[in-house]
Amino acid sequence: MRWVKSRAYIKMPTNRKNLLMFDSLLYWQEPETIYLDVTNHCNLKCKMCPHSMKDIQFEKGHMEWEFFKKVISQIDNTKSLSLFASGEPLIAKNWDRILKYCLEEKKFSDCISFSTNGLFLNEQRARRILGKNVAFSVSIDGGTKSTYESIRKGGRFEVLLKNLRSFRDCKRRYNTDKPFLSFTFVAWKDNIMELPLVIKLASEFDSKQVTLIHRIFYKKEDFDKYSLCNYRETFDTCLEKSLELAGKLGIKLIHTGTFSRNIAPTEGLKEIYFKERADGALCCRTVDEHVIIGFKGLIRACCFIDKLFMGNLNFDSLGGIWNGPNYRNLRLKLYKGDYPDGCKNCSFVQILGKEEIACLCPLNTKTFISASPEIKQSYDIITVNEEFINAMEGYKKGFIKIDHLIKKLLLLWEKDNNFFEIANNLAVLYALKGDVSNAKKWIIIAKKIIAGDPIIEKNYAYLIQ
Repeated sequence: MRWVKSRAYIKMPTNRKNLLMFDSLLYWQEPETIYLDVTNHCNLKCKMCPHSMKDIQFEKGHMEWEFFKKVISQIDNTKSLSLFASGEPLIAKNWDRILKYCLEEKKFSDCISFSTNGLFLNEQRARRILGKNVAFSVSIDGGTKSTYESIRKGGRFEVLLKNLRSFRDCKRRYNTDKPFLSFTFVAWKDNIMELPLVIKLASEFDSKQVTLIHRIFYKKEDFDKYSLCNYRETFDTCLEKSLELAGKLGIKLIHTGTFSRNIAPTEGLKEIYFKERADGALCCRTVDEHVIIGFKGLIRACCFIDKLFMGNLNFDSLGGIWNGPNYRNLRLKLYKGDYPDGCKNCSFVQILGKEEIACLCPLNTKTFISASPEIKQSYDIITVNEEFINAMEGYKKGFIKIDHLIKKLLLLWEKDNNFFEIANNLAVLYALKGDVSNAKKWIIIAKKIIAGDPIIEKNYAYLIQ
């Protein structure tokens, strides 16, 4: 099934002070970035990765070719396609075939990215992406052999450097600046002092960007012992020195700012992960713009691998899940600042200056994490939306009377009491009938469900005088 276009803000004027109605329930536009978990296997056992922990078990596997094509067939418009969500993508069973397809497919040719540990980035693989519009990040959590190999268990620092040197030489030989190479550095107490060394490595291998992120902790004792939240002066001093070095070497260092707030987060970084609500608070924008598709069909709302499961492509379409009840419920909670357990581990809350509440939610170690759990949407939003559109179109063209439309909308409302679009439209319809009491009742319900929507805010301002 192809992606269904969102029509959330196509407005239908009424004849009462220009009150506005929705004519679609597909409120959220297509995700800007789609992450494909082409494999969750990895050649390393990194200290900070849940996959290396003994007290949690995940179903492992690779994305099969036919399933990959099934997923791709449901994607029409996306700004970015990432061939990575967890694991090491370069060891995926169908990696070369998937990458070749995406590079040749016109709708993805300008927006391919992935993250890798770089240990399989040999010259043969490097040549396949030379000159291509690909962006990839190499994870380097230490600037010395001892630190790197103590963190990335199973990795060999000299192999990584050899591969990066070969890749740099290939780009220079073919006189191309593509693909775009960046480094990612996961920081905590044990490695933060080597950030300047990683910046020097970035310069040596012609990378122009290093992204610093704070390690996510799943156990409080580890958080207390290793989190930079508990070594703030050390971090702030190191960040200041690293920024000075990066400036001299022409490297862009993306960071979350100092704990003292003397240095603000990298400009635009906050906007990547958060958007400002109508009341001035910040809300995570990942659930509005990103989607993660597991190798076997599991849809996750975020990078956390044991929580925030939204659906399964083996039971529902991508469009049906993206605008379905599970995602709708999560988004509306987040808009109100009601963050579920999975969000408590997010290191990016440090951007907001809320370090103390981060990293304190344990992993779900009680059950085996299936790659394809039986998660079904409680209703098919695509079908419900078609019913909604037909009813609104019928009313607009005069085929359906206002009382009949109200009855139809009330029946659809029973499927999900989070349909703020329906609550808004009922408020307008009752206003058109002159039923002020019900008009006020329904616009208040709509505003309680979602704050800040311009249509609802405008109607609320007129109806609640």
